[in-house]
Amino acid sequence: TDKTIESINDNLATLIDSNKRLENKVDLVSSNMKTVILDIQLHQAVLADTINIMKDFMQYVIPASLTASRAERSSLVHVVNEYYNRLHIASSRLINGYQFNQLNHQVQLMSTSLITNTVQTDQQSVSIYKSTENAK
Repeated sequence: TDKTIESINDNLATLIDSNKRLENKVDLVSSNMKTVILDIQLHQAVLADTINIMKDFMQYVIPASLTASRAERSSLVHVVNEYYNRLHIASSRLINGYQFNQLNHQVQLMSTSLITNTVQTDQQSVSIYKSTENAK
């Protein structure tokens, strides 16, 4: 009966360790999904902003440049530069947001890896302890 109880305890310990590894994998998938969702939201926001900038540019600047005289067109340079700056800011937001999401994802991966290594170290310690107990 002692061997049966010990076998049941070993099986339970193995099951608990297996569940911990599974939970870590689920956490990793969840983290990956959150990063993808953030990237999608970021891309949608920047795309919507870029579309509005281009729409305004086509609606106001292009017609004005086609109907303006040469002297009047020089006054549009400032307006065109403003649109360029808005597009540059949208591009920077996209790049910076993407890099932030990737950095955040890497931190989460390192955290999950640390937890997994801790669980594996605990498993090894239990195995060594059981081996020494069985040897006695």
